[in-house]
Amino acid sequence: MAAPRVAVIGVPSSAGAHHAGQDLAPAALRGHGFVDRLAAAGVDVEDRGDVAGEVFAVDHDNPAHRNLGAVVRVARAVADAVAEVRRAGSVAVVLGGDCTITLGVVTGVQRGDPTAALAYFDGDADLGTPARTRSGILDAMGIAHLLGVADTELARLDGRSPILDDAHLVMLGYEETDPEASTPAFWRPDPGCATSPTMSCGPTRPE
Repeated sequence: MAAPRVAVIGVPSSAGAHHAGQDLAPAALRGHGFVDRLAAAGVDVEDRGDVAGEVFAVDHDNPAHRNLGAVVRVARAVADAVAEVRRAGSVAVVLGGDCTITLGVVTGVQRGDPTAALAYFDGDADLGTPARTRSGILDAMGIAHLLGVADTELARLDGRSPILDDAHLVMLGYEETDPEASTPAFWRPDPGCATSPTMSCGPTRPE
């Protein structure tokens, strides 16, 4: 059976980040041969170009969820692009961009597979919320929005909340002492899941 085609999608966005710069990543990766190297390795690959991105801007008016409108626009564009690629039978490889694009990727995949799960590799748990943020940076709240712990428009990209349930999430590599990651009462690994200092199952909400 032939391997599926890989479709590369760029997301030049830093809207949810701490500062500008992550929006430059897709161009940098392409410039260093990301797509060409896949092709040279025998992968059937096409470059779908970029969705419309957003560059970080200082947002003093919304200290609890900075640049929310821009972040939501980008996430919805990503969801549409990923869903289109998957309808064509291809595997989407998304080059970002700040961590909030993950919500768009998951939402796009779910349009064709509502049972899709996420393995999340990150140095932070990204479980901050607008209610207890110290920075207002949505890049640190992505997983909280996926799980419905944070409640803004970003948590309901397709009207579904939570976008992802605990059983469909595995976290790897996060720093447990991250001050915006979570309260100790919130983060309780599933006792049936193997854990280590660099791996945990999805969080279990307190009773």
